[in-house]
Amino acid sequence: MLDHTVSKGPTTWYLMAKYNFHLLLLIPLSCVKNGYNCDVMLVVGAKKVQILVSASFLSHVSVMFEKMFSGGMKEGNPLTNRVDGQQARIELIDDNPEAIYHALKILYGSDPGSFKLPPRTIRDVSIFADKADMVQRFKPICSLWLETAPGSVDRPHLQAGFDLLVASYWFDHGEGFFIMSQFFVRTDIPLLEFALELGDEPLGLRLALAIEELRLANAYRNETIGLCLDCFVAATTTFVAQQPGCRRTRRHLVL
Repeated sequence: MLDHTVSKGPTTWYLMAKYNFHLLLLIPLSCVKNGYNCDVMLVVGAKKVQILVSASFLSHVSVMFEKMFSGGMKEGNPLTNRVDGQQARIELIDDNPEAIYHALKILYGSDPGSFKLPPRTIRDVSIFADKADMVQRFKPICSLWLETAPGSVDRPHLQAGFDLLVASYWFDHGEGFFIMSQFFVRTDIPLLEFALELGDEPLGLRLALAIEELRLANAYRNETIGLCLDCFVAATTTFVAQQPGCRRTRRHLVL
Protein backbone atom coordinates (compact mmCIF):
# COMPACT_ATOMS: atom_id res chain seq x y z
CA MET A 1 0.00 0.00 0.00
CA LEU A 2 1.35 3.41 -0.88
CA ASP A 3 1.92 6.13 1.72
CA HIS A 4 -0.93 8.65 1.72
CA THR A 5 0.61 11.13 4.14
CA VAL A 6 1.65 14.66 3.28
CA SER A 7 4.54 16.10 5.29
CA LYS A 8 5.08 19.86 5.75
CA GLY A 9 8.30 21.79 5.25
CA PRO A 10 10.20 24.09 2.90
CA THR A 11 11.70 21.27 0.83
CA THR A 12 8.99 18.67 1.09
CA TRP A 13 6.96 17.04 -1.65
CA TYR A 14 3.27 17.58 -1.97
CA LEU A 15 2.12 14.02 -2.19
CA MET A 16 -1.14 12.73 -3.47
CA ALA A 17 -1.47 8.98 -3.57
CA LYS A 18 -4.85 7.88 -4.82
CA TYR A 19 -4.08 4.23 -5.38
CA ASN A 20 -7.69 3.36 -6.15
CA PHE A 21 -7.42 5.67 -9.15
CA HIS A 22 -3.88 4.50 -9.94
CA LEU A 23 -2.50 8.01 -9.56
CA LEU A 24 0.57 9.08 -7.64
CA LEU A 25 1.53 12.76 -7.80
CA LEU A 26 4.97 13.98 -6.77
CA ILE A 27 5.37 17.76 -6.98
CA PRO A 28 8.25 19.58 -5.28
CA LEU A 29 7.21 22.69 -3.38
CA SER A 30 9.62 24.70 -5.54
CA CYS A 31 7.61 23.71 -8.61
CA VAL A 32 4.44 25.10 -7.07
CA LYS A 33 6.09 28.35 -6.01
CA ASN A 34 7.70 28.89 -9.40
CA GLY A 35 4.46 28.36 -11.24
CA TYR A 36 5.27 25.17 -13.13
CA ASN A 37 4.27 21.58 -12.65
CA CYS A 38 5.80 18.23 -13.41
CA ASP A 39 6.28 17.57 -17.10
CA VAL A 40 6.60 13.76 -17.11
CA MET A 41 4.01 11.11 -16.37
CA LEU A 42 5.53 7.69 -15.68
CA VAL A 43 2.99 4.97 -16.48
CA VAL A 44 4.14 2.07 -14.35
CA GLY A 45 3.25 -1.60 -14.05
CA ALA A 46 0.45 -3.74 -15.38
CA LYS A 47 -2.14 -1.52 -13.65
CA LYS A 48 -0.58 1.54 -15.31
CA VAL A 49 -0.14 3.54 -12.13
CA GLN A 50 0.62 7.17 -13.06
CA ILE A 51 3.51 8.96 -11.39
CA LEU A 52 3.95 12.66 -12.15
CA VAL A 53 7.45 14.06 -11.70
CA SER A 54 9.79 16.56 -13.33
CA ALA A 55 12.16 15.50 -16.10
CA SER A 56 14.94 17.61 -14.61
CA PHE A 57 14.75 15.69 -11.33
CA LEU A 58 14.73 12.32 -13.08
CA SER A 59 17.70 13.35 -15.22
CA HIS A 60 19.58 14.50 -12.13
CA VAL A 61 19.21 11.23 -10.20
CA SER A 62 19.27 8.65 -13.02
CA VAL A 63 21.73 8.08 -15.85
CA MET A 64 19.04 6.13 -17.71
CA PHE A 65 16.56 9.02 -17.62
CA GLU A 66 19.30 11.55 -18.40
CA LYS A 67 20.12 9.64 -21.59
CA MET A 68 16.45 9.18 -22.36
CA PHE A 69 15.61 12.87 -22.12
CA SER A 70 18.76 14.14 -23.82
CA GLY A 71 17.89 12.40 -27.06
CA GLY A 72 19.90 9.25 -26.55
CA MET A 73 16.88 6.95 -26.41
CA LYS A 74 13.69 6.82 -28.45
CA GLU A 75 11.68 6.41 -25.23
CA GLY A 76 12.41 10.07 -24.53
CA ASN A 77 10.63 11.29 -27.67
CA PRO A 78 7.35 12.02 -25.83
CA LEU A 79 9.14 14.69 -23.78
CA THR A 80 10.69 16.29 -26.86
CA ASN A 81 7.37 16.30 -28.70
CA ARG A 82 5.05 17.15 -25.83
CA VAL A 83 2.57 20.02 -26.02
CA ASP A 84 2.92 22.82 -23.45
CA GLY A 85 0.75 22.17 -20.44
CA GLN A 86 0.69 18.42 -20.95
CA GLN A 87 2.87 15.70 -19.47
CA ALA A 88 5.04 13.43 -21.56
CA ARG A 89 3.95 9.82 -21.02
CA ILE A 90 6.82 7.42 -20.38
CA GLU A 91 5.68 3.81 -20.09
CA LEU A 92 7.46 1.49 -17.64
CA ILE A 93 5.01 -1.39 -17.81
CA ASP A 94 7.48 -4.01 -16.53
CA ASP A 95 8.37 -2.03 -13.39
CA ASN A 96 6.98 -1.90 -9.86
CA PRO A 97 5.13 1.38 -9.12
CA GLU A 98 5.64 1.16 -5.36
CA ALA A 99 9.38 0.66 -5.83
CA ILE A 100 9.62 3.72 -8.09
CA TYR A 101 7.48 5.73 -5.66
CA HIS A 102 9.81 5.00 -2.75
CA ALA A 103 12.97 5.39 -4.83
CA LEU A 104 12.01 8.91 -5.91
CA LYS A 105 10.94 9.95 -2.42
CA ILE A 106 14.23 8.71 -0.96
CA LEU A 107 16.36 10.48 -3.55
CA TYR A 108 14.49 13.73 -3.06
CA GLY A 109 15.22 13.45 0.65
CA SER A 110 11.70 13.86 1.98
CA ASP A 111 10.94 10.43 3.37
CA PRO A 112 12.05 9.67 6.96
CA GLY A 113 9.96 6.51 6.74
CA SER A 114 12.39 5.09 4.19
CA PHE A 115 14.63 3.95 7.04
CA LYS A 116 11.95 1.41 8.00
CA LEU A 117 10.91 0.04 4.62
CA PRO A 118 10.17 -3.71 4.61
CA PRO A 119 12.82 -5.98 3.05
CA ARG A 120 10.65 -6.84 0.04
CA THR A 121 10.24 -3.16 -0.82
CA ILE A 122 13.98 -2.57 -0.39
CA ARG A 123 14.61 -5.45 -2.78
CA ASP A 124 12.22 -4.00 -5.36
CA VAL A 125 13.80 -0.55 -5.03
CA SER A 126 17.23 -2.10 -5.64
CA ILE A 127 16.04 -3.76 -8.85
CA PHE A 128 14.72 -0.46 -10.20
CA ALA A 129 17.81 1.43 -9.02
CA ASP A 130 20.02 -0.92 -11.01
CA LYS A 131 17.83 -0.64 -14.10
CA ALA A 132 17.71 3.17 -13.91
CA ASP A 133 21.46 3.42 -13.22
CA MET A 134 21.06 5.24 -9.91
CA VAL A 135 22.65 2.71 -7.54
CA GLN A 136 25.39 5.05 -6.36
CA ARG A 137 22.82 7.50 -4.99
CA PHE A 138 21.54 4.88 -2.56
CA LYS A 139 24.94 4.13 -0.99
CA PRO A 140 24.31 6.21 2.18
CA ILE A 141 21.06 4.46 3.05
CA CYS A 142 22.31 0.98 2.11
CA SER A 143 24.36 0.78 5.29
CA LEU A 144 21.15 1.22 7.31
CA TRP A 145 19.11 -1.17 5.20
CA LEU A 146 21.52 -4.01 4.57
CA GLU A 147 24.01 -4.39 7.38
CA THR A 148 21.78 -5.90 10.07
CA ALA A 149 20.83 -9.55 9.66
CA PRO A 150 17.37 -10.79 10.69
CA GLY A 151 17.14 -11.77 14.35
CA SER A 152 15.48 -15.15 13.80
CA VAL A 153 15.60 -18.07 11.36
CA ASP A 154 11.85 -18.67 11.02
CA ARG A 155 10.22 -18.57 7.59
CA PRO A 156 9.40 -14.82 7.47
CA HIS A 157 12.90 -13.87 8.63
CA LEU A 158 14.51 -16.22 6.09
CA GLN A 159 12.46 -14.57 3.34
CA ALA A 160 13.51 -11.16 4.63
CA GLY A 161 17.14 -12.25 4.66
CA PHE A 162 16.92 -13.50 1.07
CA ASP A 163 15.26 -10.26 -0.05
CA LEU A 164 18.06 -8.25 1.57
CA LEU A 165 20.68 -10.56 0.03
CA VAL A 166 19.20 -9.82 -3.40
CA ALA A 167 19.07 -6.10 -2.60
CA SER A 168 22.73 -6.18 -1.55
CA TYR A 169 23.57 -7.73 -4.92
CA TRP A 170 21.71 -5.12 -6.98
CA PHE A 171 22.91 -2.23 -4.82
CA ASP A 172 26.48 -3.56 -5.20
CA HIS A 173 26.82 -3.42 -1.42
CA GLY A 174 29.56 -5.87 -0.48
CA GLU A 175 29.21 -5.55 3.28
CA GLY A 176 25.49 -6.27 3.19
CA PHE A 177 26.03 -9.21 0.83
CA PHE A 178 28.60 -10.68 3.22
CA ILE A 179 26.35 -10.20 6.27
CA MET A 180 23.21 -11.62 4.66
CA SER A 181 24.99 -14.65 3.20
CA GLN A 182 26.63 -15.22 6.60
CA PHE A 183 23.14 -15.21 8.12
CA PHE A 184 22.16 -18.22 5.99
CA VAL A 185 25.18 -20.22 7.15
CA ARG A 186 23.38 -20.56 10.50
CA THR A 187 20.46 -22.36 8.83
CA ASP A 188 20.04 -25.56 6.85
CA ILE A 189 16.75 -24.69 5.15
CA PRO A 190 16.84 -25.12 1.33
CA LEU A 191 16.60 -21.87 -0.59
CA LEU A 192 15.19 -23.22 -3.86
CA GLU A 193 11.71 -21.90 -3.07
CA PHE A 194 13.06 -18.39 -2.50
CA ALA A 195 15.19 -18.63 -5.64
CA LEU A 196 12.30 -19.62 -7.89
CA GLU A 197 10.00 -16.95 -6.44
CA LEU A 198 12.49 -14.19 -7.20
CA GLY A 199 11.40 -13.63 -10.79
CA ASP A 200 15.04 -13.47 -11.89
CA GLU A 201 15.53 -17.24 -11.88
CA PRO A 202 19.20 -17.29 -12.99
CA LEU A 203 20.20 -14.94 -10.16
CA GLY A 204 18.00 -16.77 -7.65
CA LEU A 205 19.50 -20.16 -8.49
CA ARG A 206 23.02 -18.76 -8.48
CA LEU A 207 22.46 -17.32 -4.99
CA ALA A 208 20.94 -20.58 -3.73
CA LEU A 209 23.85 -22.63 -5.08
CA ALA A 210 26.36 -20.22 -3.57
CA ILE A 211 24.72 -20.44 -0.14
CA GLU A 212 24.71 -24.26 -0.25
CA GLU A 213 28.40 -24.31 -1.18
CA LEU A 214 29.11 -21.77 1.55
CA ARG A 215 27.31 -23.88 4.15
CA LEU A 216 29.33 -26.98 3.27
CA ALA A 217 32.63 -25.12 3.24
CA ASN A 218 31.93 -23.47 6.60
CA ALA A 219 30.75 -26.72 8.21
CA TYR A 220 33.89 -28.53 7.08
CA ARG A 221 36.10 -25.85 8.66
CA ASN A 222 33.83 -24.98 11.61
CA GLU A 223 33.61 -21.35 10.42
CA THR A 224 30.82 -18.84 9.73
CA ILE A 225 32.23 -16.79 6.86
CA GLY A 226 29.93 -15.06 4.36
CA LEU A 227 30.30 -14.49 0.61
CA CYS A 228 32.43 -11.88 -1.12
CA LEU A 229 30.21 -10.04 -3.60
CA ASP A 230 32.97 -9.28 -6.11
CA CYS A 231 34.07 -12.92 -6.17
CA PHE A 232 30.47 -14.14 -6.38
CA VAL A 233 29.97 -12.03 -9.50
CA ALA A 234 33.20 -13.27 -11.09
CA ALA A 235 32.85 -16.94 -10.07
CA THR A 236 32.79 -19.60 -12.78
CA THR A 237 33.86 -22.74 -10.87
CA THR A 238 33.36 -22.03 -7.14
CA PHE A 239 31.61 -19.32 -5.16
CA VAL A 240 33.73 -19.46 -2.01
CA ALA A 241 37.24 -19.19 -3.47
CA GLN A 242 39.03 -15.85 -3.52
CA GLN A 243 39.22 -14.70 -7.13
CA PRO A 244 42.44 -13.28 -8.64
CA GLY A 245 42.81 -9.61 -7.76
CA CYS A 246 40.45 -9.68 -4.76
CA ARG A 247 42.03 -8.10 -1.69
CA ARG A 248 39.21 -8.86 0.73
CA THR A 249 40.94 -11.76 2.47
CA ARG A 250 38.68 -11.60 5.53
CA ARG A 251 35.65 -12.36 3.38
CA HIS A 252 37.04 -15.74 2.35
CA LEU A 253 37.62 -19.13 3.89
CA VAL A 254 41.14 -20.51 3.84
CA LEU A 255 40.74 -23.35 1.34
